[in-house]
Amino acid sequence: MTHTTYTQLRNRLAIELSRDVQSGTAQVLACEPGSRCSDEKLLQAVWHYRLLRGTELTSVSGKRIEVIDPGRWNHGAGPDFLDAQVRIDGVELAGDIEIHVRASDWERHRHGRDFDYNRVVLHVFLESDDRATQDVLHNGRPIERVCLSGELLGDIESLQQVIELEDLAEPIPARAGACQQALMRLDAPFIRRFFDAAARERMERKIRRIAEWARNESADQVLYQTLLAGLGQKANRTLYFLLARRVTFEELRSVVAPLPASEVTLAVESILLHVAGLLSLPMQAATCSGPPLDAPTQEYLEALSRHWSRLCGYFQDRLMAPTSRWFAGIRPASFPQRRLAGLARLLVELNFRDGLAQAMRCLLSSSLARSPKSQREWSREIAALSATFSPDGASYWRQRFTLGGKPTRQPIKLIGNQTARHLVFNGILPFLLYDARHRHDQSAEEHLWRLHDLFPALEQNAVTRFMHNRVVKGLPAGSVDMRYERTQQALLHLFYDCCQGDLHDCSQCGLLGDAPAPPTG
Repeated sequence: MTHTTYTQLRNRLAIELSRDVQSGTAQVLACEPGSRCSDEKLLQAVWHYRLLRGTELTSVSGKRIEVIDPGRWNHGAGPDFLDAQVRIDGVELAGDIEIHVRASDWERHRHGRDFDYNRVVLHVFLESDDRATQDVLHNGRPIERVCLSGELLGDIESLQQVIELEDLAEPIPARAGACQQALMRLDAPFIRRFFDAAARERMERKIRRIAEWARNESADQVLYQTLLAGLGQKANRTLYFLLARRVTFEELRSVVAPLPASEVTLAVESILLHVAGLLSLPMQAATCSGPPLDAPTQEYLEALSRHWSRLCGYFQDRLMAPTSRWFAGIRPASFPQRRLAGLARLLVELNFRDGLAQAMRCLLSSSLARSPKSQREWSREIAALSATFSPDGASYWRQRFTLGGKPTRQPIKLIGNQTARHLVFNGILPFLLYDARHRHDQSAEEHLWRLHDLFPALEQNAVTRFMHNRVVKGLPAGSVDMRYERTQQALLHLFYDCCQGDLHDCSQCGLLGDAPAPPTG
């Protein structure tokens, strides 16, 4: 299904919505020209999860800024963060924070003329495009401004590539959207085609991201950093991506190449954990007064140390500073040490020293050879592919959540089934689609699109739940099938393409801005 098909279907819905607006049955405002809401939401995520190089900032006027509490993320009208706490040159202030892409957006949005912004204590932005050193509130009080350029944990392009805004959003309960009434007038086959086309567009966006990476990286590196980023959740996905840049695939493969096969897994694990700064012991185990480390922990640390002492020369200048951001909002079973231990086993099981991309092509070739036809056969293919990315095998971390922590009663997978399915759909599938297209292998591409269309639904996130209420409820029976992941992907695409990422109401609806003139007569 082509981009043209999606555009045509989208235009049809836009015409229906335009009629509702003209008749007065739907009140919708066009989106603001030149809006950069996605960039602004990205910066809000950066602020919320403190994805900054350090804990201190410097204002444009030269004052020292310490962020005690970034505040409560506001998804409605008004300042972006409420009830924050900051310390400016030693003076503690409580109030709100406003985030912009450009410094001049404060004036352009007329916040200085709006009394709802009188509690703002800090104006934060990415691009400094004016010469002002402070901003002024409606009540006449000046506030400090902070430019984040040069302060981000990684460049803005890297953050854009790995932060999925739908994982960060906390939408308010949604009412039916303005487009729902227009959709209800269209027949079920149209709605199915529209949702399927939107899902394809969403996957094409993922393929384009892979293609962008492939311009400057080898296929193996692209796949490797895709896997690493896919292991992350919410804000720590950025840290996984940065780790893939600190320890590149080719360097990792090169340094472990001389090792016997029995030592490769632990060597990879040692490199990743050391560079990521994830080998600090719990405080009680590190102090003299705490209990001694148990024998398995001592043996594990000694084994890691042996490998690191031989290999650290390659990576000593790449070490990431230890940070609690690895663990922000993460359940113990998904702690990064366990995920990286799982990745080390996965790489070895895929025989990564012979090439990671080649291993993926072999998996695809095997699936093509089996030639699934029935729904049940396709389900087995998807299950088998997902199982590949949930490796078993012995590991210290199979029964531990923390280094030196109490063992669990039962082993717990290092990469769980749900995470493995996420890796397949959001990482492996777009990579293989890109690769098949690059190799002009039409049969492989058709096979992969069939996997895409029949992939069972993953767990919902905040945006898909929001969009289900905004768009899906009330639609004709049988028009939308929530059993498949493609439907959720369609909702995500519509949220960004049509709703313009607006969680509050339909005031940013993008359908009207691009709507063709409805036919007359």
